[in-house]
Amino acid sequence: MVFENCTCEGDGLGAVFARHKVSFVIRPRDKHFRPLSDLAAADVFQVTMRGKQTVTPTLRLRADGAVLVEFCISVCGAYKVRRPWPQP
Repeated sequence: MVFENCTCEGDGLGAVFARHKVSFVIRPRDKHFRPLSDLAAADVFQVTMRGKQTVTPTLRLRADGAVLVEFCISVCGAYKVRRPWPQP
């Protein structure tokens, strides 16, 4: 897996409402940008969101190898999604 090639998609990356659970998906990819489906665990990823509050979402591995990121904010406002990938 090449962390820089991973992609994110889903409604949770756009406008969301306070106190509503939303999600997005991280798709692990190899050096040729091909999706990986045999990733051992979701704990290889770390995601935090910072804004008017700090949110640590729940991460779960899906059957297709993608990582589901679920969260709920309490305070409306702009948030930055931070994904500190490990250094190779």
